[in-house]
Amino acid sequence: MVPSMQMARVVRVILEPGKNRQGYWKSPQMCEQLEHAIQVFEKLHPDCLALFCFEQSRNHQAVADDARTIDKFNLNDHPPKSSTGLGKGFYSAAAGNTIEQAILYPDDYPNG
Repeated sequence: MVPSMQMARVVRVILEPGKNRQGYWKSPQMCEQLEHAIQVFEKLHPDCLALFCFEQSRNHQAVADDARTIDKFNLNDHPPKSSTGLGKGFYSAAAGNTIEQAILYPDDYPNG
């Protein structure tokens, strides 16, 4: 078994950032590191709860491919020529049923 101080050091990642070095710290690396950190935390503190806080700066561009970000919205009054990847949204009606709704334009919107 690894002593707790050694285990804490195992979680640490040192990155040499740069184009010609190890690249840059991005969302996939962060998610992988978080999974590892949670495993170590659970071993060190078996009956405890952890709270992980992250800066959600838009500058980092760590969003899902289908995220509804403002740069995908069209300011024109006609559908975009290519897919925005926004998919469809939905809402729950008063009767309890789910209503699907186009985010920008419905599929049958006249293009022109």
